[in-house]
Amino acid sequence: MLCLEIRVNGELRHRAGLEEGVVVSAAVNLLIHHTTPGFGPDLGISPVTLTVSGIEGDERTKQRAVQWGEIGAPLALGDEVSIRIVKSGSPDSPKVTAVLPEISEDD
Repeated sequence: MLCLEIRVNGELRHRAGLEEGVVVSAAVNLLIHHTTPGFGPDLGISPVTLTVSGIEGDERTKQRAVQWGEIGAPLALGDEVSIRIVKSGSPDSPKVTAVLPEISEDD
């Protein structure tokens, strides 16, 4: 199956893929306004993060939101993130974070 292989500074973090899924996504997020109360480096929250997530299940029913690692894993200045598309029969197992409502035939 096709997977996203995510490395940070050359170290493999995740091989994200789903046997039955709708989407797999990897994103680097830069929080521009990290001076907002409750956010920012003063509180130990990185303004730059990595999130790897997806939707598991078929296109219409029994979908689950999943993630690999923590949502918003902190990154540091100078970190190099690479995302490579690979074929793999053994992706890392994701953690289910939510069961999504079923989509009716009328939607």
